[in-house]
Amino acid sequence: MYTAQAMEYEYGGVIMGRDLVWRDGGWVAIPDKNVDPAFKKAGLTREQYLPLALNIYWVLMTRASRGCRVYSVDEQTQQHLQTLVLARGS
Repeated sequence: MYTAQAMEYEYGGVIMGRDLVWRDGGWVAIPDKNVDPAFKKAGLTREQYLPLALNIYWVLMTRASRGCRVYSVDEQTQQHLQTLVLARGS
């Protein structure tokens, strides 16, 4: 589940599920992996779900005012996220 409004907290954490993964240089949506009943009912295609998933995670990651930790349960996606941190730190 997900919820965030305005800047409600100083630090946050986001665990990315298997519904949005990094593959071959881009984000890939897998709507079947979303556990939200409203999305399950909607029966969205990957193309329809991708902008929604990107927006959901963007909102969650930008609501903390001082910092946010991000973790993906998908190994390839987690590796990509780590390269972004390493690239920023150098």
